[in-house]
Amino acid sequence: MNKKIIKGIGANGYSQLVNILIQILSVPIFLWCWPAEKYGVWIMLIAIPSYLSMSDLGLLNVASNKMNMLAAKGEWLEANGIFKSLQMLMFTIFIVATLLGGLIIGISTLVGISNLVYLLTVIVLGLNVILILSGNIIQAYYRSADMYEKGVYWDVNSRLAEWLSMIFMVCFTDNYLFVALAMLAARTMFFIFGVVSTRNTDCSLDWGIGGARFLTIKPLVSKSLSFSFLPFANALNLQGFSIIVGLTSGPLTLVVFNTYRTVARMAIQFVSILTHSVWPQFSRLYGAGDLFGAKVLYRNTFKLSCILAFIMSLAAVVFYIFILEYWTAGDVLFDQEMAVLFFIYSLLGGLWHLSRVFLIATNRHANIAFIFLFLNICFVSVAYLCQFDYVEVLYCMIVIEFLSIIFSIILVENIFKEKL
Repeated sequence: MNKKIIKGIGANGYSQLVNILIQILSVPIFLWCWPAEKYGVWIMLIAIPSYLSMSDLGLLNVASNKMNMLAAKGEWLEANGIFKSLQMLMFTIFIVATLLGGLIIGISTLVGISNLVYLLTVIVLGLNVILILSGNIIQAYYRSADMYEKGVYWDVNSRLAEWLSMIFMVCFTDNYLFVALAMLAARTMFFIFGVVSTRNTDCSLDWGIGGARFLTIKPLVSKSLSFSFLPFANALNLQGFSIIVGLTSGPLTLVVFNTYRTVARMAIQFVSILTHSVWPQFSRLYGAGDLFGAKVLYRNTFKLSCILAFIMSLAAVVFYIFILEYWTAGDVLFDQEMAVLFFIYSLLGGLWHLSRVFLIATNRHANIAFIFLFLNICFVSVAYLCQFDYVEVLYCMIVIEFLSIIFSIILVENIFKEKL
């Protein structure tokens, strides 16, 4: 198990490295090849279909966990039924989206709408998002085969290939549609490669929709709906508090606030390298009924995640003091109060990340998802109604993280007291 966790850490570390490189290089390359206004339009175009990434309402994640648990117990027939049903679901979504896109294009042509390039670009980008979502099926396959790291490497390399294709087209054309088509082509090729590569593994899961039934995944719908509370709560936390800071403290303060929070979130992301690496092992141990093994793994990993959260939060403060001014070309300066508060925020966020992962990995996330969403709705509402400034907003964010730690640990410990 330790070897698999280490392999997972290596794969997730590679994923974070690629993410950082893409974030650092994308903006200057776009601005070097395209005018700023054109790049701004591209950002808007790519943002529109991004909401399709939530179209499965968390079903793929929940089903992947269930497949992993079933595989750990050797119940491959039921796991294969879920696997085939997921393929049918995503195939149906892709076909419906393609037909709907074609219908929209046809109607737009008939009524004489101009700027069809924008419309076609959004449709192609939408299909690309659905294909990215479908890639979770390949990752579910690798998790069930106890080869989690291979699924991560495939996903990261797919993302890298898509980005390289996009950058290549940006350097040679200013046509949005050509750029979107290049991204879709790269994703399609890697998706096919991913399916073919799984055939060389020793796993009792079959590709194809023969024998698939939607009733197989119907019992997972309620869990997937509760899972969708988590990304919604995150969006409310990130966007809601940003809007409030912008309204009460002004756009310049918002820039500083978001810059500090970006660095703080990066500290939490580094903690996720560790916590996501034990995710599949939690699912397998829980699925096999080995609560003692899950408890030992949780406790040992929790100690490491606490140390890592403290180190990375401290590193964020060092970044604020010595690098932030140069990173932002002098636009954002060091603010001691904000640095201290964001240190506390990132530390608390890192401390409960493992508990959240454990609850998600075992499909026991419903309660924490509801609690986290409820906390964000309450504090965002209070902050808006009382017109909190950025410091008061930060206190709200810290309280949310602190309460989330308490509730998530209680929920995890209650699971360990159960008898499977």
